[in-house]
Amino acid sequence: MQRKMPGKPGQPPPKRSRYQNLIFDADRFFAEKDYDTAFQIYQQALQEAPPGENHPYAQLCRCYRKQARKLLKQEAWDELVQSLETMLQINGNRPNLKGLDFKVLAEAYLETGALNKAVEALNQALKLNPELEPELKRLNQRIQAESLSQNMRNLF
Repeated sequence: MQRKMPGKPGQPPPKRSRYQNLIFDADRFFAEKDYDTAFQIYQQALQEAPPGENHPYAQLCRCYRKQARKLLKQEAWDELVQSLETMLQINGNRPNLKGLDFKVLAEAYLETGALNKAVEALNQALKLNPELEPELKRLNQRIQAESLSQNMRNLF
């Protein structure tokens, strides 16, 4: 089957913009699971993105999530916190953030002893995804237990 080219018959196809080329390349690297290269190209695409374009933000979040999964398996808590905080700074208040992102961040904060930040992330996770409530209750119990433990250590 012959592939149809965009545009009118007999005319050359329209040229892609720099942004479209960057997205095309980044999507290709992402599909090939070369997340580091895809990540770098998506960052370039952000600079070229037309107003209101959400695709590079969404894909950057996906790259961060892939990295976060790897760091989570390695229990590299400080690096995980840094990676997720960077994702949140880049993404701002866009709809790509998920409750699960904040749940993972809350767990990483707990593991690094940043309990106040863990509670903040947990509350944000609940706000974005109320269906996580049972998991978040268990996580909150772990945070409260660690807080109590820290307070007890400070007494002695």
